[in-house]
Amino acid sequence: LGTRRAGDAFALRRAAGLVASELRRAHAAAVAENADHTVEFVLGSPGALAVYRAKLATENCPSGMAPVSSTLCRRLIAAGEWPGSVGIESANTTFPSCAAPADPANKCVVFKPLGYAETSSSCSSSPCQVQLRSRSGVGAAIAVALPTGRVSVLP
Repeated sequence: LGTRRAGDAFALRRAAGLVASELRRAHAAAVAENADHTVEFVLGSPGALAVYRAKLATENCPSGMAPVSSTLCRRLIAAGEWPGSVGIESANTTFPSCAAPADPANKCVVFKPLGYAETSSSCSSSPCQVQLRSRSGVGAAIAVALPTGRVSVLP
């Protein structure tokens, strides 16, 4: 039992680091590439992430992203990268529901070229957050301050 808890704790830290890293990466890329970047949190257990970027039909997708259409690129962080013992909770994830091309059943954050995260009534007065939960019930939250796009891992 102790080994499983330790493994779950490690998986939760890995997932939290992955979420924070992808959020920071999308934030920086939105500013550097002057293009919206959307991070989709795939709810459930196991969880997953997808990152979308709009593009012109004449440009190529950035490194690490694959074309979904002539005007959209995507990077999927799922099996292999995402720890299978960690889920993304719907109830305590306060980001708004996604819009197309992401799945509206999931939650999303959109980083704008000016560096802020798109506002939503679901968390306009405080940072939006995504809640992770390991199979042993231990949780972690990652928050995004909307006016600045700043990402932080909450205890």
